[in-house]
Amino acid sequence: MAPSPDLASQILRYKSLVAAEAVLLGLAELLPPGPRQRAEWLRIKSNLAFRQFQLDLVLFFDAEQKAGFIEDQPRWPKGNGEISGRWSGGAGTGDSAAEGASVSPGSAPRGHHFVHRSLYEKLSLRPDTRKVFETAVTGPLRAGPHGWSKEHYTYNRAVEESFERYLRDNRIRIEDMTPDEARKFIDATKRSTDPRIRAVNMRIYMREIMYWLRRVPRGNE
Repeated sequence: MAPSPDLASQILRYKSLVAAEAVLLGLAELLPPGPRQRAEWLRIKSNLAFRQFQLDLVLFFDAEQKAGFIEDQPRWPKGNGEISGRWSGGAGTGDSAAEGASVSPGSAPRGHHFVHRSLYEKLSLRPDTRKVFETAVTGPLRAGPHGWSKEHYTYNRAVEESFERYLRDNRIRIEDMTPDEARKFIDATKRSTDPRIRAVNMRIYMREIMYWLRRVPRGNE
């Protein structure tokens, strides 16, 4: 699957910026030795490292997107400003009553629940344990609200399967589950290597990182 137009343009952009900074670094090495030359060399070298990091990041993001094997990646529709046409991570699609989908693009909802509400809200949990699940979120999603998608549905199913194994393996009764036991499961979910879980969490964070990187001025930009 070819990169999305947005990703492809980002890849080309950062490749060009890396090449430009590399040329500037070479020119800086030709300046007469001295404190000024050293300071300029260090500045350009720092810019080059930052641009290379940006390039590596978008290449990794591209690889992650391809690894999902989802031909119909959800996109923000026209009329949503600068995020129009970009991959939404499932946000803004499907059921408007789904988690976080009622928040308008560009706002900052509480974020993605690592353990979805439809799982823990139906359980007979202690109030203090339920509170742990309620507050286990990524935090505000500046790149756009997080909503429903086929991928998120698969994520939820995988988390449910993992939760059932966790209870069974640790011999935990739902009504007796402690806040510490809930935190351990949440931490395991964050670090999960299950591709159904890891892909969603990684893409949400990558989308946020890309949002901020596009707003960080560097060098002569």
